[in-house]
Amino acid sequence: MDTIVAFGHGYKLLTYHSMHVNLLQDAKKEAQLVVDSYKRSWEQVGCTLMVDGWTDNSQRSLINFLLYCSDGVCFLKSVDASNVVKDAGTLCNLFEEVVLWIGPSNIIHIVTDNGSNYTVAGRLLCDKYESITWSPCVAYCLNLVLKDISEMDHIVSLAKRAFELKKFMYNHSL
Repeated sequence: MDTIVAFGHGYKLLTYHSMHVNLLQDAKKEAQLVVDSYKRSWEQVGCTLMVDGWTDNSQRSLINFLLYCSDGVCFLKSVDASNVVKDAGTLCNLFEEVVLWIGPSNIIHIVTDNGSNYTVAGRLLCDKYESITWSPCVAYCLNLVLKDISEMDHIVSLAKRAFELKKFMYNHSL
């Protein structure tokens, strides 16, 4: 307020619309510059297309597309697939749309969800474009492996004993 008062009588305040539109346009230009700098890297060394399907709090089924290259990761787009049958053919067509936008020769690898429909769609895409390889999400695979390990009887027993030891140590700090 002191700064506004210092300008004196006749100072025109910015409207919400003028601030909002300008800030949004500036942010869009900045994001586009980052993506353009990444595009040069895609063409030189290739990139990995990452596809992740998930459900939000409103129970909408969303599919996110991200691109990884040596310069970094960038978000490409999110598709609301709530009203779309997510069979392998439909997913493959959706993936191909993104691949064609990026350029099939620029994509080396595609990583998808581990669902059977995503797996088949990834393999269909690899059959169509021989320069692209497919693999499932390693983080998801590791989560499944760790979940299976955590349910083993001797691990459950060990975790219970470790919890009891921690509780004893906290209660007897000396």
